[in-house]
Amino acid sequence: MPYSIDLHQGMCQAGLLSKTIVTSHSPQSSAPISDYSLPSFPQAMDAAVVIEALQSSHNGLSPAEAAQRLLRAGPNTLPEPALPGIAVLFLRQFRDPMIYVLLAAAVISVIVKEYSDAIFIVAVLLLNAIIGTIQEHSAQQSASALRKLVTRIARVQREETLEIQAVNLVPGDIVLLESGDKV
Repeated sequence: MPYSIDLHQGMCQAGLLSKTIVTSHSPQSSAPISDYSLPSFPQAMDAAVVIEALQSSHNGLSPAEAAQRLLRAGPNTLPEPALPGIAVLFLRQFRDPMIYVLLAAAVISVIVKEYSDAIFIVAVLLLNAIIGTIQEHSAQQSASALRKLVTRIARVQREETLEIQAVNLVPGDIVLLESGDKV
């Protein structure tokens, strides 16, 4: 998340929380949330100022307000990187210095009229590139499927402490963090 605010000033001193943050922005939001005037460098601001700017409260958002903000801001996800196509994967197989040496050997074989050697070298290079392309494409598909299976859970204060999927975090949520949590 682009902004996070350390709110442990009073809550940690009271022993209520180890650390909390207020989310302020959804990275993939198609439209900026113009309803909130968040100051520059909110992490350096007083928690109360940021909570007020995000129109939240120390008790968190109500479930209805959180649902409304989720509709407005969209899911809290990063854009999926575009995977290279098969042609790009195939051409990447030729970026190895050893491949350049073998290509040079094939060219030299053609120059000295050893066509059978040149054909054999090129055939081996093409077979290597095809196998590498298939393996890399398969690995990309597997990694993409695994990314879709992984769900992150966030603990938030929304009138009560809840565990929600991290994609459902909205601007103004008070996120409760403990040692070992992934941010």
